[in-house]
Amino acid sequence: MKKWLGMAVAIGMIVLFVASIFSGYQIEQREAAAKQQQPKPAAVQPVREYQPAREYQPNAEAESVNRVEAVDVPTEEMMIEAQDVAQKFTEAYVPFDAEDPDHFLEKVEPYVTASFWEMLQTEQRRGTLTTVKTIVTEVELLPLKEGSSEQWWTTNVNVEHIGSQGEKEQSLLPYVLKIRLDDGKWKVDDLALNTRAWNP
Repeated sequence: MKKWLGMAVAIGMIVLFVASIFSGYQIEQREAAAKQQQPKPAAVQPVREYQPAREYQPNAEAESVNRVEAVDVPTEEMMIEAQDVAQKFTEAYVPFDAEDPDHFLEKVEPYVTASFWEMLQTEQRRGTLTTVKTIVTEVELLPLKEGSSEQWWTTNVNVEHIGSQGEKEQSLLPYVLKIRLDDGKWKVDDLALNTRAWNP
């Protein structure tokens, strides 16, 4: 009887030992599963300092291309003064007398620049077989290109040519005048016959 009791106790102890091992294994499995199910803490993101938006700086080349140029608009007073000079110059320059062909130089001097005055002094005016005198009968002036420092004018001059026998002939002389400010005064700086193909 004692023998069987001893065996029963031994077997019971073995069963308890096995049961405890199995129980411990289950506990470890549950703890491992619980750890896997726990959410991982989010990674800490570094804090970025606030940076204001870059201030716009226009491209220098683009700015120069897109820059609107100032319009060179003369005043009404400038236009009147330039027209007056063109009128007086034309009335002094166009008339011709074969007996004194250079007389015009003295008359035009107040209305021309120094450089144009020098050029006019080299001009040689002569009469023709049919014309010994030319008289201005009418001057029509029209602004061709306006400006506050330089202007271009067309001038249509109606003239009367007088021949050696007193015969008379009407004619139209179209000119283009370049007028510019010279020491604060408008003066004629160039002259050309208007061929209609000319462009300032």
